[in-house]
Amino acid sequence: MKKLPKIVEEELGRNNVKLLKSTSVREFISKNGYVGEAILEDNESINADIVIVCIGMRPNSEIAKEAGIEIDPTGAINVNQRMETNVPGIYSAGDCAMAYHQVLKRQVYIPLGTTANKQGKVAGENMVGGDASFKGIVGTSVLKVFDLEVARTGLSEIDAQIEGFNFISNVVEQNSRAHYYPGGSKVWVKLIAEKNTGRILGAEMVGREGISKRIDVFATAIAAKMTVEDIGDLDLSYAPPFAPVWDPILIAANDLKKKV
Repeated sequence: MKKLPKIVEEELGRNNVKLLKSTSVREFISKNGYVGEAILEDNESINADIVIVCIGMRPNSEIAKEAGIEIDPTGAINVNQRMETNVPGIYSAGDCAMAYHQVLKRQVYIPLGTTANKQGKVAGENMVGGDASFKGIVGTSVLKVFDLEVARTGLSEIDAQIEGFNFISNVVEQNSRAHYYPGGSKVWVKLIAEKNTGRILGAEMVGREGISKRIDVFATAIAAKMTVEDIGDLDLSYAPPFAPVWDPILIAANDLKKKV
């Protein structure tokens, strides 16, 4: 069975994107006032028309630090689920703030627009005397790589290992639609669950259609502390243009149930 990152790499390759993994850029060379060449650590030279540097992000929280507000080692602002900081009367929400993770049961830094909107609503309500609480996140995200949809929610295998979970996992390959209905494609599902209990910890999906909404089923399941057995019994919608009788979600859950 293919690993999901390999499927994404193949999609990039089909679209003439060359990946250089486990290497780094030593320097950029300017030509006529613009970056025109990149020198790698092994002295290989690559000509460039444009250079985009993506090296992660850190929250701009210096003003909070100067005000005596507690800052996490990530640089994000520590808050409780009411979005309160350690300084009375000061709240924080959005990409500069930590967020409660429902699986890990602690604050983490995963800046996403959906989280920022929900946190802002909670902070605003409490600022005017309300009693709102941010219920937390499970780390759900989706992106598109050319014609490929890629999504994840909850913990990855690496996350689960770092956090000390005794876990099991699987990968299944299924059809996005009924096999006889035209226009369908393959869907890959990876599930991570807690050993013995079967509680779902995380999910990853890759495919050309239906991925963004299917991952939401797993996000809901994680928030509800459902097990792979619970998921395998879900009454999901079916019609040949949209899904097989046994949706890839159900197949993945019932397959992993064998390992619990």
